Amino acid sequence: MNAFELLRTEQVALPIHSWAVDLTLEEDRPLPRLEETILRLAQVGVCTFPRFVELLGLDERQVARAFGDLRLKAALSADAGSYEITTAGSKLLEKAAMKSLRKVGVRVWHDPYADTLKWEDYENDEVLSGEEQRNSGLRALHAPVELRADELRARQREIQALMNENGLPEDSEQADTLPERHLMNVTPKGHSTYYILVELTVYRHVGTGEFAFMLNRNGAPDKVTTLALRALAEQQVDLVPLKPLRTLPSAAQRLMDRMITLVRGAEVLSEDDPRYQELLRRAVQNVQHTVTMLGSFSPGSDLGQDDLRAMRTLLLRRPDLQSRVLITSDEESMSSSGDARQLLDQFQTLEAIGDRLHVLEVLDLQAEGVIVDEAWGILRLRLFAQHPAKREAGLPYDRTYFISDVRALQTFQADVQAFI
Repeated sequence: MNAFELLRTEQVALPIHSWAVDLTLEEDRPLPRLEETILRLAQVGVCTFPRFVELLGLDERQVARAFGDLRLKAALSADAGSYEITTAGSKLLEKAAMKSLRKVGVRVWHDPYADTLKWEDYENDEVLSGEEQRNSGLRALHAPVELRADELRARQREIQALMNENGLPEDSEQADTLPERHLMNVTPKGHSTYYILVELTVYRHVGTGEFAFMLNRNGAPDKVTTLALRALAEQQVDLVPLKPLRTLPSAAQRLMDRMITLVRGAEVLSEDDPRYQELLRRAVQNVQHTVTMLGSFSPGSDLGQDDLRAMRTLLLRRPDLQSRVLITSDEESMSSSGDARQLLDQFQTLEAIGDRLHVLEVLDLQAEGVIVDEAWGILRLRLFAQHPAKREAGLPYDRTYFISDVRALQTFQADVQAFI
């Protein structure tokens, strides 16, 4: 996808529907249905092969095979191209009239993206119940309209084909042949929604700004579902969590503008690049004279309060060291950022540290990382891709950069000093 830029990859929940269904089956038939129909037509006077083909509406070869089987059973006689039912054929019809009906309960799975029915076959997938999906916090993808009971009932032919090809779930896998069954009735009894864990990757076309999607299942592209998602996107269905675009507070906007300038031409690290965490860990140990740290320092963040304590230890050991901390708080993390601010206030009261620690709290600055002197920096920024059809909304995505441009780092450090 050379014309596309990768925006984000996330694990999501793909809905599937499980129906409890009662099937009424006709079993133990002495004749296949086609042969029975041929005999019944012969019984009412149809006698020429072309007329049989016309009435049955089937391929001549298929009808011919059935005629051959009936001749072997001595159920049809032939005389100069005219066919008649025999006494043996009449007895077979009498036996066929004594139908053996059986009701069996099965579970039918409906894939709303491929719009297919099948018996359960999700051995390689991680399947969650609705409650498990809600508790997991995974976002459920939008699905095409699910089947109604009457729509499932109308798909009797598809269930018959499924039964012919794969048997019933109750059938033994060791069976050499499947018994012949004719589906007489489908009675839906209710359904539940389950979820399969999948991976959704979102791209943006570098020219048009259009979003594109790829769904991966068990580590491989699921082309059928991807095409269905594309159709939903063309109908303006939001497949990703768009957020309203809004103006940042002035301080956050000024710093964000400077960071976007800083990362131009920098190396972009992938989401799972192990160097990110390793560079964050090494940053404080490598600093020579000035370290700038950015983050909310809340639980679960890449930088936490242990990193602040490591910086305090280094400040106590190195009287020549300068440190700047930008606390990037928002409404959701105000309490945790307050804890970080309280901890830093304690550090500033230490005489050995004094005014060598500079702290600034910046509301709504979506950034995290470390700048080590003017030597190198590692930054993760939260950016927004504007939706091409909904100009007031955008898709948030993260970018991680490794910066080694000395001049750009010098300028940025000077800008941060000016802010503080």
